[in-house]
Amino acid sequence: MAYSKKLNLIFIHVPKCAGTSIIEAMRAVDSSVKHGHSKWSDHVMRDITTKKPTSFGIVRNPWDRVFSCYNYARKSSSYWHGKGGIYGVHRDYELLSKYNFKDCIKILYKNRGLLDKPPHYRPHFQHNWDKQHPYLYKKHELQVDHVLRFERIDEVADWLHTSYGLTIPKINVSTDGEDYRKHYDDEMVDLVGKIYEEDVRILGYNFGD
Repeated sequence: MAYSKKLNLIFIHVPKCAGTSIIEAMRAVDSSVKHGHSKWSDHVMRDITTKKPTSFGIVRNPWDRVFSCYNYARKSSSYWHGKGGIYGVHRDYELLSKYNFKDCIKILYKNRGLLDKPPHYRPHFQHNWDKQHPYLYKKHELQVDHVLRFERIDEVADWLHTSYGLTIPKINVSTDGEDYRKHYDDEMVDLVGKIYEEDVRILGYNFGD
């Protein structure tokens, strides 16, 4: 889990929200920090022997995040998958390499169970397609100190550098800043809005944000 006693910092890694880069920055200062997509509840029973650590997570526009997940799954090689990666080919590569982005959204809407197969490679590995708010909220109540936005990643990096001396590398990138909005039509916008309705409402996102 991304907890550093040395930094007195907990990072909640929502999938496809720059988490690998942030955890690697934390590991550069504290080698005990571990990768993983833990939720806020995974840290509740932690034995804290110092003052209460600062906790934070990063969220992302759901429409942008789905586009990132799709492109990430279709990579034959990435930071974690394929040649040089420790997990082998991405679990959705075989399926999504056959479908365009609109088809992917329809699969996500109509038959979510086809994605993220086979079962977890590791017990801590969470689905890339998960809703974001359960990582940070209990029902609708925020459980961490700070919720930061992927869309303001430069501000996040500045805060981590100023407050903790961390330098954030750019790794495990899916789309390299490509504008997700160009790849949607009205039907696709509507479907993703329905799939991630709670994220849209709780996190306060609109399609064009």
